[in-house]
Amino acid sequence: MTYTYIRREQTLEELAETVIARAKNFVESSAKGVPTPTGLQRRNYLPMLARFESGDVLDERDDRCLEAVGRALSAAIEEIVPGYATVVLEEDASEDFFFNKRLEELRDHLVQWQNLCSARNRLRSRIRAQQLIAAVQD
Repeated sequence: MTYTYIRREQTLEELAETVIARAKNFVESSAKGVPTPTGLQRRNYLPMLARFESGDVLDERDDRCLEAVGRALSAAIEEIVPGYATVVLEEDASEDFFFNKRLEELRDHLVQWQNLCSARNRLRSRIRAQQLIAAVQD
């Protein structure tokens, strides 16, 4: 007996919808007092959130700010439990049990950040692939 698994690829529209929804969720959870970037990216943070809220999720100005957000979240987690940010980013930590509510909130936001960045990168790659194919076919 053989089994066949058919994986359905998300359409570009579905992927775009996913990125927009994740960005809006990220904005909502950011209002709960998560760490913000420091240094030069601090001034870009609120404009980035405003763009995400409006559905503008591919603006290249937000790339460095998003990276800074990830570093800030990781640093906040590392202050509570050294090494745990790496575990969250590299493994499934969804069933970890917490005695520290703040750590749980930070973990959830870091996972949300990671999912947003991943989906955003996939969307950009798909758009670039379509542009490349269109250029070759011309």
